[in-house]
Amino acid sequence: MSFQIKCIAGLTEGRSHMESGLIFHRYLSKSRESTRGETDKENTEGWNESLSASSSSPASVDKLSQPQPDIVVITEHIKSGYLWDFWLGNHSKYGQVVLKLVSTWDYPCMREGYWEYIAPEDILGEAVNEERFYTGPLIDLQGNTIPTFYGTYLSSDGENYCAILLEYAGHAIGPGLVQLDEEWRNNLYEAYQKIHLRGVSHGDTSSRHVLIDDQHRIRLVGFRKSAPITLTDGADVLLMMYEAIDVRVQIGNEKPSVAQLHTLPAIYYDQVTDRDEFIKSIQPCSTKEFVLPDYVAKHDQWLKDQGLFTPDLDSDDYLSDSTCSSLDSDEKAYYKEQEAKYGSGSGT
Repeated sequence: MSFQIKCIAGLTEGRSHMESGLIFHRYLSKSRESTRGETDKENTEGWNESLSASSSSPASVDKLSQPQPDIVVITEHIKSGYLWDFWLGNHSKYGQVVLKLVSTWDYPCMREGYWEYIAPEDILGEAVNEERFYTGPLIDLQGNTIPTFYGTYLSSDGENYCAILLEYAGHAIGPGLVQLDEEWRNNLYEAYQKIHLRGVSHGDTSSRHVLIDDQHRIRLVGFRKSAPITLTDGADVLLMMYEAIDVRVQIGNEKPSVAQLHTLPAIYYDQVTDRDEFIKSIQPCSTKEFVLPDYVAKHDQWLKDQGLFTPDLDSDDYLSDSTCSSLDSDEKAYYKEQEAKYGSGSGT
C-alpha cells in the first residue's frame, strides 16, 4: 500500500518540509507482537538505508502491492510535537485522516542535550512500538476508543521521512487544564480502563492525548511510550492503577485525597494472582501510624524554628502551636476559626 502527498494551495510549510509529490510505502513490521526493548534488529537497524526506495527490501517496505498510490490531500497543519508534525488530510480511500510525519534531519528532540533525546536511527523503532499496540492488544478498540490505524510508512524519494497514518478522531481537549463534568469524567475513566484491561499502560498521561470526536466519544492517542502490563502480576497492576490515579488527578481534576488506589474499580485487580493480599496492600493507612524518619523530623523542626514552615492543611498537627508560631496574627485567627468550625484536622 502506498500514497502520494498533495498539498492545497497556500499551505504553510511545517518543519518537516511538507510538499506535494512525496510518495510513501507501507512499512511491514515482521515482529508486531514484540514490545519496546525487544528490538527487531532486522527492522530497526540500517534505518537510513531502509528509508530509501532504492535500498529498501520488499520484505520491509510494501512498494509492489498496488500499481498507483492513493492520494492524500493535506489541508491543514494541526500542530507540531517534539517528534512528530501532525497534518490533517483527505485520503482517497479512507476519508479524513491525520498524518504524523517526521523528517530525520529536522525535529526538536534530535539534539542530544534535549530532555528527551531520540536519535535519528531510533525513530522507526518509536513508530513501530506505537503500531504494535494499535495492531496488537488494542486492535478491537480501533474506530471506537482509539483511532483506526492505517499503517507506518517510509518515504521513497530518498529524503528520509517516516509517517503514521490514522483516522481523524476529533479535537484534543488539551493541552492544559480542562473542566469536565461528571459524565465526561466517567467517559474518560472508562476509555483508559478499556486500554488498561487489555494489558496496556499508556505511559504519557496528558489532556493532549484525549480527543473528542464528532459522535461525542472519548478517543485516546499517543501510544509511543506505552508498555505491556501483565494483569496477573501485582506489581504491574499497581503501576497501571497509579496511571489511572494520574488520569483522575491530572485530567479529571479530582483531589488526591479522593482519587486513591482503593477507590478504583475492583475489575482492575480481579486477575491478580494473590488478590486478597493485593487488596490489603492498597488500603489507606492511618497517618498516626506513620513515623517520620529522624532526619525528616529534625528538618521540619528546623523549618519551624526559622519561621519557614508552611502549614499542611491535610496534616493532623497543622494547627499546633509550633506550626502557628510561623503565622501572622490574621493567619492564626483564620486557622483557629477553621479548627473550631471543622475540627483539628483530617486525622481526628
